[in-house]
Amino acid sequence: MFVSITAEKIVELFEKDKESVKKFSELLIREPDVRLTIIGSLIRDVATKDYVDMKFNELKSYIDRRIDDLNKRIDDSSESLNKRIDDLYGVVKASLIAIVVTLASTIMTPLILRLLLG
Repeated sequence: MFVSITAEKIVELFEKDKESVKKFSELLIREPDVRLTIIGSLIRDVATKDYVDMKFNELKSYIDRRIDDLNKRIDDSSESLNKRIDDLYGVVKASLIAIVVTLASTIMTPLILRLLLG
C-alpha cells in the first residue's frame, strides 16, 4: 500500500519538527550541486564592499549637498537680518536725534525768551 503525500503535508510536518528540518538541510548541503545553487542564491543577496562603499559615498554626497544648502540658507538669512538691524539702527538713531533736539529746544526756548524779554 502506497501512501500519497503532498508538498503541503511535507511543509506541515517540517513546521512541527524543527530538528528534522535541520537534518534535511544538512543532507542537502552535502550534495555539491545543491550547495552551489544555495551559495549562488545567497551571493546575490550579499552586499559587496564596493557596493557598500558606493552607497556610503552617495549618502555622504547627499548629506554634503544638504549641509551646503543649509549653510547657504543661513548665510542668506544672516544677510537679511543684518540689513534689518541696520535699518532699525537708522530709525533708532534718527529718533534719538529728534528727542535730543526736542529736549534742547524745550530747555533753550524759555532761556532765550528770558534773555530777550528780560
